Amino acid sequence: SLLMAPAGGFGPDYGRPPTAPDDRARRRRRAMWWSLAAVLVLAAAVIAFLLLQSKQQTVIVPNVAAQSEQTAGATLRSAGLNAVPSLAPSTTVPVGLVISQSPAAGSRVEKGSRVSIVVSGGPSSAALLNVAGLTTAKAAAQLRKAGFKPTTRAQASSTVKAGLVISTEPPAGTEVQVGSVITMLVSSGPAPVNVPDVTGQTLPAAEAALTEAKLALGTV
Repeated sequence: SLLMAPAGGFGPDYGRPPTAPDDRARRRRRAMWWSLAAVLVLAAAVIAFLLLQSKQQTVIVPNVAAQSEQTAGATLRSAGLNAVPSLAPSTTVPVGLVISQSPAAGSRVEKGSRVSIVVSGGPSSAALLNVAGLTTAKAAAQLRKAGFKPTTRAQASSTVKAGLVISTEPPAGTEVQVGSVITMLVSSGPAPVNVPDVTGQTLPAAEAALTEAKLALGTV
């Protein structure tokens, strides 16, 4: 008798021995591992791309200390950064040169970031304080605290006690650059006077000579 084919026809596995269940499971696991490896490779590629993009968008801040404001601005612009200058007094950095910067040199920042630079405006000025009547030590301490450099010079005085400050050069109240040298005139007491010889002179003549020498007539 003739064998009739099934109504749906013969399938692709017709005539093959049945596949064992463990073979099918092994194939599924292998496919899963390949899929996981592909996902990991794709994730690593994405991370590497993002890191590269991030690195390309950041720059290292150059050192512009001691440069002129114009040079510092040009240096920062060439690095893709924007300079933001401000002035500050300084007794050590010449006028027009950069004192400091923020962020610091060597920092990595985003391209287009702002970098603050502090530019020296030179020494500031201040009104010279009055130290007349103080001892040399106290007057010098006050002047140094105000940013000045005190020196002393002795000067005779009949009105100011020896060892006390008579006045300063320049005078108190004068606008002076901070860091300037200030001379303190310190009293050495009354100046010595040459006593005129009035021996043999009449009393009126002797009195006149002593008065001229700023001396008073006395008795011995």
